Amino acid sequence: MSGFYVRSIHEHERDECLNLWCTAFSDTGRDYFERYFYGDTEYDAHYTRVGVLDARIVSCVQIVRRTVTVGESRLTAACIANVSTLPQFTGNGYNRACLQSALEVIAADTFDFSLLGTGIPAYYAKFGWTPVGIPVLSGTLNALPFQAGTVARMAVHGDLDAMMTAYNHTFAGTPLTVIRSAGYWRGWLEFKPGAQLESWLVVETHAGEFLGYVRAERDDDNDAAALAVYEMASAQPLDEALCSRLLAAVAAHKGCTPGTKCRVHMPITDAVRLATQSLMHDVQAFSDGGMMFRTVNHDSMFRALLPEITDRWIRKGRPQFEVVFETADGPMVSLSSGDNGLVLANIKVETPGVISQDALFPLLFGLKKPGELLLPQSYNTITPILAPYSAGTFLSADDF
Repeated sequence: MSGFYVRSIHEHERDECLNLWCTAFSDTGRDYFERYFYGDTEYDAHYTRVGVLDARIVSCVQIVRRTVTVGESRLTAACIANVSTLPQFTGNGYNRACLQSALEVIAADTFDFSLLGTGIPAYYAKFGWTPVGIPVLSGTLNALPFQAGTVARMAVHGDLDAMMTAYNHTFAGTPLTVIRSAGYWRGWLEFKPGAQLESWLVVETHAGEFLGYVRAERDDDNDAAALAVYEMASAQPLDEALCSRLLAAVAAHKGCTPGTKCRVHMPITDAVRLATQSLMHDVQAFSDGGMMFRTVNHDSMFRALLPEITDRWIRKGRPQFEVVFETADGPMVSLSSGDNGLVLANIKVETPGVISQDALFPLLFGLKKPGELLLPQSYNTITPILAPYSAGTFLSADDF
């Protein structure tokens, strides 16, 4: 790699970087990539790692900063995006160099963990990322129930305040969901005056009372998901009845008929599960495995989660325990009960019964129930303390 080096992007190089991304991902439009520079409220030039050869940008990795919730805890995720090299320069290790540079940046910054989405997990596993399944429900629509006085329509910019209120009410504390500011809605999610928000649907009464919103898309070219439902929120309690009402209104608006295949990509709460089962048959749960996780600053991550875990430990009667976790960024981590509370410690000796990184993330972020994970039997009484109260997910609108 003689003459090749990696650095932060310069402001005047944004067009060159956009051209690289459009070349490397030729089926994606330029306006999609422009969001990274002009629509992301957390953008920093330091997060765009460019590989330079002979004064030309030939490779790039983008770090996208997101703050997510787990109950009352706040954690910062380094989301890896747009890993790319110009076609004529592939095979020279430039991607690898940019990824290594990105890992150095996120380790030195205040990030707790890292996420990425990929179809080639074996490549990123070499850098410490491990696959994580995001829960999904699939089913086939029954005949839709009659919804008197309820209608769905495409959202408009004027709906933003009501939708933000609904989002904050529904997803407050939901593990792994992004904290969305007004600037984030307008920039990253593109809620701008005059924008065509075809996938965002408002459900209201005929009198115009806002009931909630649903993000959904028809995909008739894909028999596995002719209707994909990605997000649903309301300022009211989102119980089974309201979930059913919102889903049925959106399915009718999208022209769905009995037999339409559906997928639901949302936190699989009891209400969502029951509503799905009432509207569909052949309902199945599975994991969408395109996302990968990596610890970055494991100490800050565990300390951010500690108040939530401590609360559950106290509610369980302060049982005595010790559990050990694998991390990608350093030594294993021990979490144990002490006289004055829970104690975190780094350990370097080999310990039996370690919770691996591929189980750590779905456990701590509510992506799977403890019984669904391959964990040592000795941890059966401990895992309810570690798992959050509610189901988690990463909503697709926040994809990077």
